[in-house]
Amino acid sequence: ELNRYINQSCAALHGLICECDEDYLTTSTAISTIAGTGTYAFTGYRIRWVEAVINGITVRLDRWRWDQRDQLINAATRWSTTGAVPMYRHVRGQLSLLPVPDNAYSMTVWHIDPFSDLTLDSDTFNGEDGWEEWVVLDAAIKCLTKEESDPSAVMAERQRIEQRIRAALGT
Repeated sequence: ELNRYINQSCAALHGLICECDEDYLTTSTAISTIAGTGTYAFTGYRIRWVEAVINGITVRLDRWRWDQRDQLINAATRWSTTGAVPMYRHVRGQLSLLPVPDNAYSMTVWHIDPFSDLTLDSDTFNGEDGWEEWVVLDAAIKCLTKEESDPSAVMAERQRIEQRIRAALGT
């Protein structure tokens, strides 16, 4: 039960950091397209943006909407920086590109990964600058609440740590 509380608190801190500064947790994944293939497995959590190198030029792709799908499927089949600039959509672990790539292209997906639960007692969490203290306090609040004790003093301390985190992230 305590492991579950700690994982919930780690995930909450991850969300707090994302809320304050998405750039802090943004990472990138390189993808190479295959001619004729428009769907690629991608398990990243929140895509910030996608870019492709087309004819030596890096182009930022927009996200396609469902009402654009038919038009994009029937668009010119050659990707270009002036004509059929491709678009992406991320749904349930799949990155969909329209129009379908006509060649091999280098792409970069900028994203934020979800928090991965700690599973072993030897697993660690990098709290950056002592921010893991927020996790400890948050889990303690859950424990105190379960035993019907007053968590107000611990909540005040967690709030103090949260203010320090927000200040460090510039919010």
